[in-house]
Amino acid sequence: MLNPRQLVHFQTALRHGNLHRAARDLGISQPALSKSIQALEAQLDGKLFVRSSRGVEPTPLGIALSAHAGVIVSELLAAEAAAAHFRGGSRRSLRMGSGPTFCDWLMPAAIGEFRRRFPTTRLLVTISLRDVLQQRLMAGEIDFYVGRLDEVNREGTAHEVLYEDRLAVCCRPDHPLNDGRSVEVADLAEYEWAFIESQGAALARPQLLRVFMDHGLGPPRTALETESTTLVYSLARESDVLCLRPVVAALGAGSVGGLVELPLPPIFPNITRAILYRDPAGLTGTDLAMLGILHEVATGAGAGDGGDKQFAGERGAAAVKPDASGFIAR
Repeated sequence: MLNPRQLVHFQTALRHGNLHRAARDLGISQPALSKSIQALEAQLDGKLFVRSSRGVEPTPLGIALSAHAGVIVSELLAAEAAAAHFRGGSRRSLRMGSGPTFCDWLMPAAIGEFRRRFPTTRLLVTISLRDVLQQRLMAGEIDFYVGRLDEVNREGTAHEVLYEDRLAVCCRPDHPLNDGRSVEVADLAEYEWAFIESQGAALARPQLLRVFMDHGLGPPRTALETESTTLVYSLARESDVLCLRPVVAALGAGSVGGLVELPLPPIFPNITRAILYRDPAGLTGTDLAMLGILHEVATGAGAGDGGDKQFAGERGAAAVKPDASGFIAR
């Protein structure tokens, strides 16, 4: 029978792609982690990782094992947390933060799966801008958060990359600009815009303003600023107002929720989305379980034949399934 602790070590190394960071996360030495993985490889009679310039990458055997090990590790963490609850020795709440960008697909799917596995744990989720979340993280008010990764929040924190996305200019299918002709940045200045805001700041407006200024255009004309993503996307579906929406960078353009992406040359850089925390040693079993679930949701863990994104052994995670056009369904 496989050693559960070795499976935890394997999954942590797989998640980080780096033995040094994985060992630090686990609170053990790198030689101890290497020895644990080697013992697992000896039992399986095959290599699980190969070294590369970027760290370690899974072999075909490692990829095959991860599909099963992820489920086993999650259930082990759930069992440990449940036992701790009965002993009264575990915090019954999970404190995390999230940027508004993740509230229409990543967070609902991750919270739903977390509640299935940890029904007795109370979730305390702070929704705010990155700077506020960073301040609360450093003050110990939250244990980790999901947000944009850049040089501002790298210092003093550890992180795990979730995925990369980019901003897409979206409109209704029968919008005058969506007529099959090429679209230029100057064409965008002819229409009004709806922006999502948080804490009084329009999230993507500065990026669009920079693009407009680089092309010798004035500021975009704003029709609406609101904290409601639903209202922004609904207005774009019902009028000629344009909006910005993040889409996964590795996927192509397309449509979702009644909106289409206008075919434009690349005008926005990719954005790295990550989980940020201070000290891995300070994360509880339920914290680590939520980190694992966030990775599952972001990557569509357990994808079956044909690309259906599902939680292994569980119902389909429809909230994170890319449609044929490449948008993540939100």
